[in-house]
Amino acid sequence: MKKILRPFSDPRVIIGLVLAVLVALLFTLGPRFGITGETRLLVIIGLMMVAMIVLLLTGGKKRKKKSADIERSLLLEADSLVMSSSGAQRQANEKARDELAKAIDALKKARGAGGRSALHELPWYLVLGRENSGKSTMIQNSGLQIPSGGAGEEGTRRQGIGGGRSLRWWFTQQAILLEGHGRFLDREDDADARTDFDALLEVVRKTRGETPVQGIVVTISAEDLIRHESARLDEQARVIRRRLDAARDGLLEHCPVYLVVSKADLVHGFQEFFQDLEGNARDQVCGATLSVEQMKEDADRVFSREFDQLYRSMCQRRIPRMVSEERPAVRGRVYLFPLEFQTLKRKLARFVKSVFEPDTAGRRPDFRGFYFGSGHVEGEPVEMVVNEVSRVIGLPPEFDDASDVTRVIHDLPAPAAAVPAPSAVRRRTEDGEPRFLRELFTRVLLMDAPLARPTEAWARRRRTRSWVLRGLGGLAVALLVTFLLVSFFRNHSLLNRTEELARDAAKVAGAPTNASDLENRLRQLEALRQQLEKLDRYDHRRPLTLGLGMYRGRDVNRRARAVYLNRLTEVFLGPSRAELESRLFVTYPQSPEEYQKYFESYRAYLMLIEPSRAEVPELSEELVEFWAAG
Repeated sequence: MKKILRPFSDPRVIIGLVLAVLVALLFTLGPRFGITGETRLLVIIGLMMVAMIVLLLTGGKKRKKKSADIERSLLLEADSLVMSSSGAQRQANEKARDELAKAIDALKKARGAGGRSALHELPWYLVLGRENSGKSTMIQNSGLQIPSGGAGEEGTRRQGIGGGRSLRWWFTQQAILLEGHGRFLDREDDADARTDFDALLEVVRKTRGETPVQGIVVTISAEDLIRHESARLDEQARVIRRRLDAARDGLLEHCPVYLVVSKADLVHGFQEFFQDLEGNARDQVCGATLSVEQMKEDADRVFSREFDQLYRSMCQRRIPRMVSEERPAVRGRVYLFPLEFQTLKRKLARFVKSVFEPDTAGRRPDFRGFYFGSGHVEGEPVEMVVNEVSRVIGLPPEFDDASDVTRVIHDLPAPAAAVPAPSAVRRRTEDGEPRFLRELFTRVLLMDAPLARPTEAWARRRRTRSWVLRGLGGLAVALLVTFLLVSFFRNHSLLNRTEELARDAAKVAGAPTNASDLENRLRQLEALRQQLEKLDRYDHRRPLTLGLGMYRGRDVNRRARAVYLNRLTEVFLGPSRAELESRLFVTYPQSPEEYQKYFESYRAYLMLIEPSRAEVPELSEELVEFWAAG
């Protein structure tokens, strides 16, 4: 029942219904108060303008109310975490709750006049990735502005706001980011993580409504691609796919999914290859955003095609970059980087296929694009090309997939001339500047916010509800138009009939010569008299089929009554008065009986010449006797 009545709680529906009722009342009751014609039209226009103003005001108020509901829901969820914990965990949850409240207040203040509706109006994005996959670093370097004073301390602001065991909040002035806990993607058989993730989705859906999030960012570190064997990456891909399917079913929406390869500076030669980029060049997107048509293709095929194009662009950049570099060792790493980058393709293509391939029902996540980025990462780049060459010639690899234990090439016995210095092979990243992250958020994610859409089932329910409302509205309009047409034609028929009877009555002329002649003439006027009686009744109460502002009986009643009274005076009252007057002057009573009759005739004569003194029953009786005797 609540679902049926929910549409009628929409201010637009309520205002529309109120406006329709007021317009109907204007047509039905307005004439009684003199509101007709142009006056009624002006009143309707005024009501419509008032309705538009109210809609604008309620729209802003509705957004603020939704934002307040979101804030209340988030704080209640934080309170429940506090109440369900104890000891040190309770203190941590209380601190997180306070930080959350301060962050929301800071966001509202930072956005000025529109801050009260920020939680509702800003797009939300869900960020998923394993522990240490670079999620927080990526968000910190996204270019999104985090309001100052949100958590009271700069360090806390740079780490996001804790939201219990499930997520970390990032409130920025351009978007709100929900960083999911790394355990959501750790193991395929983690029932607790799955339960917590489903609970998180339910909270977000109930909090945000129709399209809870505008996109999902999935991070996988380049380090995982380099060091992990394919089987382990396949397991990670299966977990991610399950979480994406759960997000679709739990949020009841399809939203674009962005695959970000983080920690790209751990790919050997990355820092040197892009070291010459400065300013805005560091902020550009490194990757591919798929078009809507490409999103319908097989994910692994379109990925391979776009990856190859990206690889070719790096090869084109290699020679100019080597020419501009004076240091020989750096030139070597610049030369090798496109090859190092190319070695990521095989595992990454397999990963993309596992995550985005259709299920048995043909459903799959909306693969929007893949990107590479780096922040300030502590790590040691790995020479994958050297590792592959080592495998070919039979040397132990630089690292072992099965154990994930890194082994350094220079520790192996080799000719001194063949082994470069350790600093040339394994070194910690030196350049802390982030690359290829800012425009990923500001020019890709934020611009894609409208792409999120409800699932097919939810869309069907929306369409059904929309069609029901449209059907009810159409039925109401059809009934109104039908009543208006019926009222128009019935009023038209009423006016034509009255005018026709008035024309017929106007043809009745001449004084009657006897009672039979009078009766015949009065019979000719009787139809008009009955019509006038009907019009008199309609003045006080008329059927709906004559109303709705169409009734014009009063005007025709006055005109037809004038014709009727004119004809009645000429045919009946005039001759009666003349005849009575003649008799009164030429006859004189000789007896009491004649005197009584003379008096009654005289009284009838006075009532004829002075209508205010008329007593209808006595006058009618006297005239009937008079004409019967004549």
